[in-house]
Amino acid sequence: MAIILPNTRNALGVPNRYSDLAAAGLRYTPPPAYRYDAYDIAGDTVTLYQEDIDLADYQYNEDGLSLQVLPAGYKAISGTAATGFPVGLNNHLAIDGDDHLLMYDYQTGTYAIIDSTYSWLSVSGFTSSHTFDFVFGYAIRSDHTLWAIGNTSEGVATIAQVGSDSDWESISGASSNTSIVFLRAFGIRSGMLHWLSGTTASRLGNLNTWTAITGCSGNAGGGDNPSQCAFGIASKNLYIIGNTSSDPVPVVIQLDGGGDWERVSGMGVCLGDDPDPYDTEYGPWFWRDAYGLRGDNLMRLVGKPSSSVWGPQYEVVDLNSLQTWHNVWWMDSSTGIAISMTPIV
Repeated sequence: MAIILPNTRNALGVPNRYSDLAAAGLRYTPPPAYRYDAYDIAGDTVTLYQEDIDLADYQYNEDGLSLQVLPAGYKAISGTAATGFPVGLNNHLAIDGDDHLLMYDYQTGTYAIIDSTYSWLSVSGFTSSHTFDFVFGYAIRSDHTLWAIGNTSEGVATIAQVGSDSDWESISGASSNTSIVFLRAFGIRSGMLHWLSGTTASRLGNLNTWTAITGCSGNAGGGDNPSQCAFGIASKNLYIIGNTSSDPVPVVIQLDGGGDWERVSGMGVCLGDDPDPYDTEYGPWFWRDAYGLRGDNLMRLVGKPSSSVWGPQYEVVDLNSLQTWHNVWWMDSSTGIAISMTPIV
């Protein structure tokens, strides 16, 4: 018995005839189901530590800074620090279950609402402590406008729109607006990469195919303190976004042109081989690792020794190609968290 659907005819006007429900598009095919397992990454070692997890239990900040667990009842959270700014002196950002924008005050250990008039989509970076007023985190509103979040020396939160565009897609890192400590955040709008300094956004390069950005760049501590670089994905190729000199304007350098990058997490930081990681007078320099997904493979972005703090040196290493990977986050130092996915048949 043939199946004939209404208003479906071939080029001659004859009704199309189907032999079964599947051919007629009437049979429901459920999407594939997966089991997710969590792994610990330490250097080049990937170790299983929990099987059959609930993905809701593994939600973290997405800005590539120090990893934070998403608090219960919240929809988004930002990282706590970039190298050069003490972790205990920063106030990170969050979005609660009602889509309100909040700031965490490290001195009181509480969240305070910055804005409850609009709905908010994402946050990145951190604001300074009550003793500095030149460091900014960022938030994207539900109308896709971008806002810089600061903090005055009196501990009063400030919020100001960055430009007038309403097509911002993602943000990463924190920034400063000084010429001595140039910490640069990044954002993507309509596929174009921008570097952020305070309330100013400047386009970086000519590509319009950016899909991911993580970390921030600059000489976060000022002077000879560690330099930093971000990572991004455009046309599914992997890029370093950082500084090749003491110029405060970052540059874009292709790291891997494999064309199948889906995810990157972390931030490159150049440290000296010295008991004090912020004292780089004696060198040599080495770059901290990051992680990513290239196709289904779990990748490590291995920091290499360098003779210059201004020249990010990395190579890409396949950590595990035997499994299908769902997500990965850089955590701290050379460690990370990865989630694998196995089809349930």
